[in-house]
Amino acid sequence: MRPQLEVKREEIFTGTTQEFAGKETTPPVEKVTTKKPVTFSADVELIDRARAAVLMSQTHQSGYRSLASLISAAIEEKLAGLADEFNNGERIEPLSGAFRSGRPFQS
Repeated sequence: MRPQLEVKREEIFTGTTQEFAGKETTPPVEKVTTKKPVTFSADVELIDRARAAVLMSQTHQSGYRSLASLISAAIEEKLAGLADEFNNGERIEPLSGAFRSGRPFQS
């Protein structure tokens, strides 16, 4: 059984605290996206650490409000590095065909 992360209700940022009142903020830019549910397996400790990081960062203006937003940001950051390393710094375009399944390439 995994240990449960204990967080007091008042420690979870819901966007209604007075912490940021009076500070100028730039409204978020609307980004039109199509979302698709994704299922993958990952190490239990890694996911639990990510969930803890979301809870810790929620009270900060630059924090993450959900596990999905943290994972999306991490993927974007990793894609930028892969583009620099393998695609001459050019944006990696979305895959238009089916993703290969089965044994890993050259295994």
